[in-house]
Amino acid sequence: MVRTGDTRLRSLICGASILGLSVGVAGPALAQSPSGQSAEVEEVVVTGFRAAIQSAIAVKRQESGVVDAIKAEDIAKFPDNNLAESLQRIPGVAITRSAGEGRNITVRGLGPGSTRVRINGMEALTTTGGSDADGGANRARQFDFNVFASELFNSLEVRKTASASVEEGSLGATVDLRTSRPFDFGKDQVLSLSAQGGYNDLSKSWDPRVAGLFSKTFLDDTFGVLVSVAYSERGVREEGFNTVRWAEGTSNGGWCSPLGYDTNPTAAGQQFNPTTAAAGSSAANCFTGDPRIPATPEAIAAYQRASDPGSWHPRIPRYARLDYDQKRLGITGSLQWKPTDRTLINFDYLYSDYKSHRTENYLEAISFSRNASSPEFGKAYMIPRVYETDANGTLTYGVFDNVDIRIESREDKLETIFSQYSLSGSHELTDNLKISGMWGTSKSSFKNPIQTTITFDRANQDGWVYDARDNPLLPNITWGFDVTDPNAFTFTNANANGTVRPSEIRLRPQFVQNSFDIAAGDIEWQANETFKLRVGATWKKYENDGQEYRRATEFGIPAMPSGSNMASLSEQLTGFGKGLSGDGVPSGWVIPDFDAVAQAYGIYSNTGTFALQGIENTNARGSFRNITEESQAYYAQVDFDTDVLPWRLRGDFGVRYVDTDLTSKGYRTLTTPTGTVPDLVTIDNTYDEWLPAANVVAEVTDSFLVRAAAAKVMVRPGLAALNPGGTVNTTGNLTITAGNPFLKPAKANTYDLSFEWYPGGNSLVALGFFIKDFKTDFTTVRLTGPFSSFGLPDSLLAGTGRTPSDEASFTTTINTKGGDPYKGFELNVQQPFTFLVDRFGAPEWAGNFGALFNYTYVKGTSIFCAGTPVNNVCPANLTLENRPTNVSKNAYNATLFYEDQKFSARVSLSHRSKYLFAVPSGNQGNLTTGRRQDYQDADWVPATTTVDANVSYQLTEKLRLTLEALNLTDEESRQFNDTDAKRVWTNHHFGRQFYFGARYSF
Repeated sequence: MVRTGDTRLRSLICGASILGLSVGVAGPALAQSPSGQSAEVEEVVVTGFRAAIQSAIAVKRQESGVVDAIKAEDIAKFPDNNLAESLQRIPGVAITRSAGEGRNITVRGLGPGSTRVRINGMEALTTTGGSDADGGANRARQFDFNVFASELFNSLEVRKTASASVEEGSLGATVDLRTSRPFDFGKDQVLSLSAQGGYNDLSKSWDPRVAGLFSKTFLDDTFGVLVSVAYSERGVREEGFNTVRWAEGTSNGGWCSPLGYDTNPTAAGQQFNPTTAAAGSSAANCFTGDPRIPATPEAIAAYQRASDPGSWHPRIPRYARLDYDQKRLGITGSLQWKPTDRTLINFDYLYSDYKSHRTENYLEAISFSRNASSPEFGKAYMIPRVYETDANGTLTYGVFDNVDIRIESREDKLETIFSQYSLSGSHELTDNLKISGMWGTSKSSFKNPIQTTITFDRANQDGWVYDARDNPLLPNITWGFDVTDPNAFTFTNANANGTVRPSEIRLRPQFVQNSFDIAAGDIEWQANETFKLRVGATWKKYENDGQEYRRATEFGIPAMPSGSNMASLSEQLTGFGKGLSGDGVPSGWVIPDFDAVAQAYGIYSNTGTFALQGIENTNARGSFRNITEESQAYYAQVDFDTDVLPWRLRGDFGVRYVDTDLTSKGYRTLTTPTGTVPDLVTIDNTYDEWLPAANVVAEVTDSFLVRAAAAKVMVRPGLAALNPGGTVNTTGNLTITAGNPFLKPAKANTYDLSFEWYPGGNSLVALGFFIKDFKTDFTTVRLTGPFSSFGLPDSLLAGTGRTPSDEASFTTTINTKGGDPYKGFELNVQQPFTFLVDRFGAPEWAGNFGALFNYTYVKGTSIFCAGTPVNNVCPANLTLENRPTNVSKNAYNATLFYEDQKFSARVSLSHRSKYLFAVPSGNQGNLTTGRRQDYQDADWVPATTTVDANVSYQLTEKLRLTLEALNLTDEESRQFNDTDAKRVWTNHHFGRQFYFGARYSF
């Protein structure tokens, strides 16, 4: 059915898109005329940000499903410098950050792995690395948005409801990123250049950011070429305090007990703790030469309180500084050919090279997290002289002897190279029959060739004080010696009696590759004025590879070379603590000089003790995996548009069938008569699903729409969970991760109902309700207990210095039933203040203001397992029901803007309430051991609020000056353990970021 309103609306979308890409130049905005009136074009002045809003509203209105969009406000200029930061302005979208900028997104409470991302219509996945607190190297399905420069894209859309014609695999949303094409601009030639200087007030770094785009059409605008380039550098500093989680008083063998207190009844004359004599422990000594303290009432009270299972102390209390040096290069290319009015062919190319050099430096007390076994001789030899806790058992003040102090420094060099080629086209065979297709390939290669950790150590420091009484977020720590003195530390191997602490050189290069190959074809048949039939098929192959390498032993430190000493192998960290409160915060400490250590010891020679091992190393073996998914999908969909009711009805309904073949390869440890060897395991799995979907829009009036949608959706299991092998990490924290290649997809039924009012071309008021009813889901099982309790062979610990009784953390993933449905609503208001002039006679300048506001509410539960699964099923008495991870119950965004033909300004606020990121906590024990479930119920992130601002001025017709400010309040990045006790895990800040620049359009 051909409608004049449809024509006008399509014109509106096109016109607004062009205007959104032409800053400072007045242009026409086409408004839909009232029903029954002839099409008329009303010329209004629309520029930059306001035009981008108008264009996004037009997209939302025209779609059958629930779709929100963000448009570029100028050529190669997105509203934010980071794609994830822009996405968070959309209702229902929240982000997680790395190095102070957006990295991943969640949509309506569903985590990053539940959202698919398409670039120019083709699914893609790109990954990079981060600090351990930020999730480390991305080996999962989640898309890292910080790989790309935002200048490369001119629009993004978040599709929150499913259609049969849209590829499967999303529970949260399908995000479409689109680069520019030459036919987008309506001009035969476009050239735009921009340059900015960035400044961070914590790192004091000045950094360049430049971008350019050139587009030209030929042959009477039937052939076009476009190239765009963006390059930026960014120097960021992160500082603060963290604890690397919390541990119970009984963990890691407890503490050294006072003289004569609680002797071991099974060994005459031996103290109960420590029980081992390996380091010279006896009834009189904690270890050789270190006597137990007298059993005074105060000493016994402190020991008893510290040893209470309900007492909790930081695992590794430490001050932290992280420095990031980032470089991004992005290139896009596009060719478009329109040989006839019925044919269009597109070729798109996208390239990105993201490099990051990160250094991490920590001043820490390491022995709180280490056990009694050689070579680390940890917590069991420490003496708690004073141990005070709050009502939740959290350590608030303590004085300790025999504390091992460590300088831990890490250097990472990371690079992600992404490339994508895609060829798409469409041809109208007749007036009613159209065919279209696409072929594409993409590759993402993440390289972390340098991941090196070097430690300087000091054993058995007395008088170490932890004081969190005034500020638990930033405790004052008294170290008891000069932390800037390199000779106060050692860089060597441990001795036999625990009086010298072992240092470490960790070499852990790692690599991740992702690739997609896609071919798709569609046929559309306009059966009549009411119905259009669409059928199509998609073939897709996805492959993920991962590798990691390590030394045979990371404790092996060769003798110090001749001519080297602690002073020559070290340098000073200075200026620490800017913006941090606390009297005991040090201004600096000594740190390893990586270049000096590398040169003196030859740590990158890959020979001798520094030779790297792959699958033969039990600690690296689990990172070697290959996951291949090949799927074929077919769909049939009917689009409809009718006036059968008093109002216009349009939408779609259909079904999608997908069949997936999965091959997972990984390494397990096989025990043979001569020892253990790596054994390649290959597991095949297959599953298929029928996925019906329907969307309907009722245009009750010209300005009021009602939408409804229902669908069955699925999301595939996480990549790490599919690894048929496993990982046993015996250096640092003792951890075991086991895969489950027989996992099936998570499935849910989704329902949407929304009401939208469009009072004007630039205005929107929308209220939407949604339900996601999970039928099956995934749950991560995290258990803590002795290594021997997990049924693994003791031979895995051979030669590592670990024992079967050492405390370990075990993780795996299983399918489980869904919890209570996710339910929520979204409110979206976009309103220019022109009504102040039109209705209330306010001055003309008042109409240049406007505001955007959205709010999202989500609630629901997920099922978690707090015990050992039996046949991949969690025992009923060990299931926990809690709020799902990554879900903020409340989130809102607000923007106030002003824009006229010369001057533009806006300030934006983004808020998300607290959310859980691990249930149970990473330190929650196996409930079958009798631990109380209310201890460490979850790890979580508190509420965050960020404020950004943007100002620009059109100096001439072609030149615009810009000023942008990000994170104006210097919002901290925080993580906590236990939702009741609120024990701090991480409290870091990144400083404020400013950009000064200019844009010139030819």
